[in-house]
Amino acid sequence: MGTVDLGTTERYQLTTPRRSEWIDHTPGMADASAAWLAGLDGRLAAADRRAEVILGTPILAPAAVVRLGRLIADTAPRLAPGLLARDGDAIIVALAKLAIRGGPTYVKLGQLIATTRGLMPDNVTDAFAGCRDAVPPASSAAIASTLRRSGVLDAVRSWDRDPIASASVAQVHAAVLNDGTEVVIKVRRPGIVGLVASDAAYLMPALQFAEARDERLRVANLSGAVELMLRLFAQECDLVLEATSAVQLALAFEKAGVDVHVPAPLPGLVTKRVMVMERVHGVSAADVEGSAQFGHVAGDLVRLAIAGVLETTLVDGIFHGDLHPGNVLITESGMSLVDFGIVGRLTQQQRMALVRLLPAAFAEDRTGIVEALEAFGALPEGVDAQAFLDILPTPPTDEERRQMMNDPDFLEQRIRMLLRAVTAAGFKAPPQLTLFFKNILYLGDAVARHAPDMDVIAETSAAVLRVASRLGAA
Repeated sequence: MGTVDLGTTERYQLTTPRRSEWIDHTPGMADASAAWLAGLDGRLAAADRRAEVILGTPILAPAAVVRLGRLIADTAPRLAPGLLARDGDAIIVALAKLAIRGGPTYVKLGQLIATTRGLMPDNVTDAFAGCRDAVPPASSAAIASTLRRSGVLDAVRSWDRDPIASASVAQVHAAVLNDGTEVVIKVRRPGIVGLVASDAAYLMPALQFAEARDERLRVANLSGAVELMLRLFAQECDLVLEATSAVQLALAFEKAGVDVHVPAPLPGLVTKRVMVMERVHGVSAADVEGSAQFGHVAGDLVRLAIAGVLETTLVDGIFHGDLHPGNVLITESGMSLVDFGIVGRLTQQQRMALVRLLPAAFAEDRTGIVEALEAFGALPEGVDAQAFLDILPTPPTDEERRQMMNDPDFLEQRIRMLLRAVTAAGFKAPPQLTLFFKNILYLGDAVARHAPDMDVIAETSAAVLRVASRLGAA
């Protein structure tokens, strides 16, 4: 199995500046953030090792055998007909039902697939859409036990046993500190690492078996998505690493002058399994009517989102890796991001390649796209560049260019055509590039929801040019 490089070396790293309003706002944050940042490389390396252990779990491990037996009994009647008939649609539907019924590992995979619309075929992403809200919470007794062992309960006056949000890796509870401060507590699901390792033992072989028998599944590259998911999971389950990522993103936004709020993890109340954070009151960005109650100009919020994604990515090499409406909140003061378990980190070479790739992609400059992908490290060594050019879709007509400027859906279709051409050629996009283009597609969705009259290409291109000019002057 090939490994997936999540960019843990040669990164551009942010360190705590001499003065930071975000740092100064939270007592003890200066020392805590410095310690978290100093330990970043070690935690990323530990996450890599954790991923290798998970991916290397043998299929005959006792826990894996028991888990597999239960799932086979539950899902074989649904999955077998599609496999025997080599019916890709039936296999996809069966796998989506398995994801919903199979527990956190499968729901996490389903959520990842559901948010890759444009990177995978529509029939695949649509089938897994039901996974977004399919994770029941862990028992309050198990969560209470984790909180007691973490030591954070000494600082907590009360906490709500019913979670605000329940995800595959962790869940979030409202709480009040002893001094009356409203907070949220993020708690890693008890036993989640062992459960995921047991599932990984047979999930990858099963997907590879299915892909070998269906061309569309092979193009969808579900086995690659699983490996990426497991490597990202290995990072998500360390909440100290998440606190570090929150610090880096907050400093990146502050440095860029982009007014996107990052809730602060509270010093002294962060462990590998539990993280106490500042509470943010807002509504999901998907709630257009709810967002309107705050009186913000929708176009300004979308421009803020575009600037936030591009500034932090291209200038500081870090970006929120899981943008979706549930992680983007509209508040009285503007916009806030939450959930920093998945964060993309780019090398300087990758950032410079992205500065070249985005304008080339918008203009569908075929040669420019290939050169930028090569500079990013996305093309295999020794690839025939001309052969790759030959399979790219033809450049858009003048009429199609005008449509792209005013129709986010059409722009998304063009991006999907390009990405599918890459996949069909047998190239595997680096994970960081996949995460970044997920963000670009999310921005297109945000435009469609909140500012449908906005020229998304013009706005994005202007932001890229601003960043490029800053980098050129540096």
